[in-house]
Amino acid sequence: MKLRSFFSCLLIVSSLSAMHAQPRQRHGIDSEKGYKDTYGEYFSIGVALNLRNVASSEQMEIVKRNFNSITAENAMKPGVIHPKEGVWNFGGADSIANWCRANGVKMRGHCLAWHSQFADWMFTDKKGRAVKKEVFYERLREHIHTVVKRYKDVVYAWDVLNEAIADGDGRARAWRGETPSPYRKTKMMDLCGEELIVKVFQFAREADPDVELFYNDYNTCNPVKRDRIFDMVKKMKEAGAPIDGIGMQGHYNIYSPSMEDLENAIVKFSQIVNRIHITELDIRTNEEMGGQLVFSRGKGGEVPQHIKTLHDAQYANVFRVLRKHRDVIKNVTFWNLSDADSWIGANNYPLPFDRDMKPKKVYYTIRDFNAARDAAVVKEDFRPSPLNQPGQQFPMVNSQGYARFRVVAPDAKSVIVSLGLGGSGGTVLHKDKEGVWTGTTDGPMDAGFHYYHLTIDGGVVNDPGAKNYYGSVRWESGIEIPAPDEEFYADESDNRGTKF
Repeated sequence: MKLRSFFSCLLIVSSLSAMHAQPRQRHGIDSEKGYKDTYGEYFSIGVALNLRNVASSEQMEIVKRNFNSITAENAMKPGVIHPKEGVWNFGGADSIANWCRANGVKMRGHCLAWHSQFADWMFTDKKGRAVKKEVFYERLREHIHTVVKRYKDVVYAWDVLNEAIADGDGRARAWRGETPSPYRKTKMMDLCGEELIVKVFQFAREADPDVELFYNDYNTCNPVKRDRIFDMVKKMKEAGAPIDGIGMQGHYNIYSPSMEDLENAIVKFSQIVNRIHITELDIRTNEEMGGQLVFSRGKGGEVPQHIKTLHDAQYANVFRVLRKHRDVIKNVTFWNLSDADSWIGANNYPLPFDRDMKPKKVYYTIRDFNAARDAAVVKEDFRPSPLNQPGQQFPMVNSQGYARFRVVAPDAKSVIVSLGLGGSGGTVLHKDKEGVWTGTTDGPMDAGFHYYHLTIDGGVVNDPGAKNYYGSVRWESGIEIPAPDEEFYADESDNRGTKF
């Protein structure tokens, strides 16, 4: 009778523990505190807006609470604002700029020169014949001066040139007699060559001596493209281009980039500029990445919980790296206010606000970060958990209470350990080139016994390195976190349930 009562109590406690371990769901912003408040000592926080956003008082209340930098998503692009010679379409840009003026919010200008959504009339005369580059420069200079001066009072930074670097080899087509080039093949580059880069930045500096001028591009964490951008900016600055900063478009996904590649790009770019902006941040739930306009718009239906966990963890890791480099990271701008607006579609689940403008759990992950945990130093005195299977080294625990896991699953796309802090959803592991997944909990866990399991591509399994125990209404893996006042990894009698 006593044994049956013990297991009944164990089942109830385990069930309650499983309930509490689930990620917390909140349906409304729970305080007046927004991103601009929690990141005030780090960097400004921005968002790209369209005219629908500005027309909605409810949406603009979200903007006012969270953001202190605004970008016009499309309204300031050359093809939109200057579609024909002598024709200017300032209405959309003015609507967004006037809201910013009225509410004391500064803007990032986007953008002055881009091969897409460009004022292509600049390349031809009235008879459709190609113009010389001197005519093109005259037209481009007038465009840049007109736009920059119109918004000079409210724009603190401009994306002057957008996406000039190729992803692969820009011109290596032997059958056309082309030589390799780091530059994207565009009308502008064909007509003007590298000189264009110097010119557009000089035109912008003439129009506003005080505004910050940025080169902006995507896939900046890719080592090959990163180095091409670095080499180009360095060379153009030496040639007289007044480039103040680099815009790193943050069109990422739940699997990439690695935090190592993100950090390496920031460190490298900081050698030639002292301002880096993350200009277009969103994180997709598929494997696509970058700013190219060929992408899927995601599958409909509820996003699986393990995908939400990966999404949350990628945002958390990105912001942890950005906070670490706040000496050079000066702005982070989300590309659109919510999933409903996103250029890559709501089904890709890319932003902290969902398609109904409600904050997701990731909103709070980004906002309510733990600054002390950012600075924590994890001791490398890890030892095998005393509850491991015979001869197994992992999972491991260190003297601070951190747990480290290792799983061999070369064909898996994701591995998540259910142990996490405060119901965060677990610890996301990362795969090396040999297909081995490893990861360490974000912080120390409470001393004592913990049930856990693995989620591999959505399927729940136990950790082959750990012994199994009956808990959470199923057989679960077990790990022991030593108490601070006991001898580290002292042997203990096992009285935590039935051992498998």
